[in-house]
Amino acid sequence: MKPYNLNLFLDSGAYGAASKNFVINIQDYISFIKENLNNIHIYANLDVIGDAEATLINQKIMEEAGLSPIPCYHYGEDIKYLEYYLSYPYIALGGVAGRMMTPQELMNWLDILFRQYICDKQGYPKMKVHGFGITSHQIMFRYPWYSVDSTAWLQYSAYGSIIVPQFRNGNYDYSLFPWRVFVSVESPHQRESGKHYETFPLREQKNISDYVKKIGIDWGETEGKLYEEIKVIKRGVTNHHEKRERVNLIYYQNLVKTFPIWPWQLKIGKFKKQEGFFG
Repeated sequence: MKPYNLNLFLDSGAYGAASKNFVINIQDYISFIKENLNNIHIYANLDVIGDAEATLINQKIMEEAGLSPIPCYHYGEDIKYLEYYLSYPYIALGGVAGRMMTPQELMNWLDILFRQYICDKQGYPKMKVHGFGITSHQIMFRYPWYSVDSTAWLQYSAYGSIIVPQFRNGNYDYSLFPWRVFVSVESPHQRESGKHYETFPLREQKNISDYVKKIGIDWGETEGKLYEEIKVIKRGVTNHHEKRERVNLIYYQNLVKTFPIWPWQLKIGKFKKQEGFFG
């Protein structure tokens, strides 16, 4: 069998492991990376959730093993750890996934990091920055990320919804906050106005269905109703999660094309320095 030729960004999985009370052995992680270097283009340090010092120790262990992992700085950690990582060409910011915080709280934190530490006086980033658990439309456009990731697009599809760009002046406008539209025939949101496709005005329904058709994904055909036995006639976004996953993936692929060429300038107004972020 011909080996895969991939170009992967490897996350250590520390967040998922911690949520399941599972400990990842750093030597196993190092061995896995070395065995798969042909396909792993970028890999993150094995961070220790809630322990910045242990995360730094793992960074040094991996470097002593001949690897060059991206260091990870998390929400709530002492700023001295970020200052240590500022000499690296590529860093990651995390610790926000699963945290109960408002978008404004997240922006307050990121405003400080990008304005005071990551960007130069002209607002250009001094290194590449990856955002773990970051695919909020507002957050992605606000800061000059080099890369971001999250599983939101998969979660949306699993719960029956697709991401659709707004249609303005004859075009799909990716600079605007997108719609999250429930389309599943099994969705309990079918009767909620402005959430499920069936409750949208006819003109908006057409924009949504035309978009799905334009990107080459089937709408789907089904017999039966909500809370009754449903028979799939033809797979599509209305009755199969993989079709919805494809729609959401294509949305982000097209969204990326609208971003300025990196490095681009941070442009946010004056902000009031906030306290309490750094332990």
